[in-house]
Amino acid sequence: MDQTEINQKLEEVGAVITDSHFVYTSGKHGRAYVNWAEVLTHPFVSWLTTNKMEDLVWGLNFETIIGPTHTGDKIAYGLALNFRTGSLPEIHYVYAQESDGGRVFPRGQDAYVRGKKILIVDDILTTGSTIDEVLEAIGSLSGVPVGIVVGCNRSSFDDSYKGIPLLSLVKVDLEQWEESECPICKEGILPREEIGHGKNFMELYGRDPTSWPANRKR
Repeated sequence: MDQTEINQKLEEVGAVITDSHFVYTSGKHGRAYVNWAEVLTHPFVSWLTTNKMEDLVWGLNFETIIGPTHTGDKIAYGLALNFRTGSLPEIHYVYAQESDGGRVFPRGQDAYVRGKKILIVDDILTTGSTIDEVLEAIGSLSGVPVGIVVGCNRSSFDDSYKGIPLLSLVKVDLEQWEESECPICKEGILPREEIGHGKNFMELYGRDPTSWPANRKR
């Protein structure tokens, strides 16, 4: 399956939506929205994406695959299953669980991190804060991150993140604007209410575009 087909499948299940009007958690507005949980609710599409990830990371030399809870860990597990063949060295799967002040590897999983070459897997890369937590936890056990692969890269990083090779299935431009400057509001396009925080926006400002902050006369 080529990249175009992957993109089409992601759009079909609602994992990646573009050319619309969304209100994000931050309160900013934009034209694109990413919800990788929709991939996980469609097992066939989930399988397709991890197969594609396998192709992306094939040249990397790693011993353990790590995914942060609560979405990246499920993607990481799916990817790890692709490396179950006996013709390859055994690849271990570990989840990085949220804890006070960072991430931990519970239930003895740290044995598969300490001093190992690590591939980090996550659903979406935006600011990198989650990846940073995982990197810190890996570093505390002298693990060596050799690559990062994400379902969707909506960050400003391209081929690497802090010197570590960065791979992604799709890259989405998530240009964002303050509600008072949103060009989509100025076009009079209603924000999506079933996804993101468009419903809250409409409850606050109403359905008449002239009442929205971006369209008020200054």
